Amino acid sequence: MKRALGSRHVYRLHRWVALTAGLVFAGYFLLPMPAYGVSKNISAANRFAEEIFHKAVLPKDTKLLKIKPGALPNNVPTEAVGNLKDLHAFYLVQMTKPRLLAFVKAHLSKEETITSQGSFYNSSTKKGYTDIIVNVKTGILSDYLSELIYTLAPGPNAYATYLRVDSNTVYLNPRTRQAIVPRNASVKMVLYTKPSLFRQASGKVNIKVLAKYKAGVIKVFNSEPIAPVTVLCMENSLLYNLSFTWGTHQSVAVDADICGRVLYATYDGSKHVNLYESCSLEQNITEVLSEQHLTKYASFLKKFSVCS
Repeated sequence: MKRALGSRHVYRLHRWVALTAGLVFAGYFLLPMPAYGVSKNISAANRFAEEIFHKAVLPKDTKLLKIKPGALPNNVPTEAVGNLKDLHAFYLVQMTKPRLLAFVKAHLSKEETITSQGSFYNSSTKKGYTDIIVNVKTGILSDYLSELIYTLAPGPNAYATYLRVDSNTVYLNPRTRQAIVPRNASVKMVLYTKPSLFRQASGKVNIKVLAKYKAGVIKVFNSEPIAPVTVLCMENSLLYNLSFTWGTHQSVAVDADICGRVLYATYDGSKHVNLYESCSLEQNITEVLSEQHLTKYASFLKKFSVCS
């Protein structure tokens, strides 16, 4: 069965809804996926989007539709982030809506987790639909967002359901030369023990990273990819700062705040780049603090972790 794709670049707000439990039905089969269903001669971001889309759960005898049924919504909920890639397709499934919903839930892989579910009804059009958002864990460093969204609406008869499947992905660009730190750089850290969203951060503690831990911190920092365009934190909401220095006047300064997974790096004197905190750096710093017997500060960092 073909999986025709529609696509668009979007910048929309996420609509959070409560997670609800579903029933499990047995006796159905997943549609076999083509062995080479993902395009090869395209960008890494587009290839990643197609790979996530092809993880979608579809029952046997699902029919691909060429146009969107009126019962399905025009848009789906997603993150407020730039560079988002949306691939979608429309289907007719010979199952009732509750049965199809249970089927999808029962056949999710161990890497997939339902993050939200909701039912919506428009009193003027007298049309309603249900959607579930499924996070797909890939373990890829450049994976900022990878989720599947299933939207179910009543079909043409009582025994059929219209289904819209979207893959929403953001694939981050790797760094090339921006703010790359050499292995011989010294590393210092400033931890703010009284961070705040609305006031100047205070409670500054200066920490020197010991020589035996420097290489590990630098390696992890250099691996962090470019961050996507997203909502940023207040300027003074700092959690910690890292400074790397080497040579006579070479340095990279990095600020991490308490409300987002973005690292603000300044390099070559006045150049700036926003990096994505993949949680590798935060984890590494926390471990270094513990190894240097600064467990109080390691616990503090975990308390305000953006990765937990």
